[in-house]
Amino acid sequence: MTKVSEINLPEYQSGKKPDSIVIGDKLDRLIYENFPGKEIVVRCVGLQDHAGKSVDELASQILADGTDKYDKTREPLAADLIPKEHLDNALYGEPMTVDKLGGDMHLVIDDFYHGAKSDRGFSVRIDLVMIYDHDQLTMLPDIYPGHDKSDVFVFKNPADKKSALLGLIKIH
Repeated sequence: MTKVSEINLPEYQSGKKPDSIVIGDKLDRLIYENFPGKEIVVRCVGLQDHAGKSVDELASQILADGTDKYDKTREPLAADLIPKEHLDNALYGEPMTVDKLGGDMHLVIDDFYHGAKSDRGFSVRIDLVMIYDHDQLTMLPDIYPGHDKSDVFVFKNPADKKSALLGLIKIH
């Protein structure tokens, strides 16, 4: 069963440069409390990419499907880099080992603020954090020419994506 958590981060606001260390530490702490010792893949999404949905509506969709990819007509960001045979089964995520209290969520917060600005022209506030079982995903190698690692994963069992979803964090 997927563990659903909620966290209030009133200091984390759309359009405002986040204190990624403070916000990341709070998220890392919550992840560590719920998934100590686990190998996970973290996928984050913002409501900006899911027009008309609330946090609770999107969370319900994710819990039902195991992923936020409910709209088959919408291409993922940088879809041209993902092999076509994996496009419906792929997700972007960050692999992490939950072996210490201080993790890497500050890097993810920064990427959604700075990286999204360069990719999309605007920053993205993270509203939901999906925690996947690393053992149920496979990293696609060599997606980005000249980079040493990929952040694209595919489900080992695409017919049962829900079983790979260990947790979901709603950020308020």
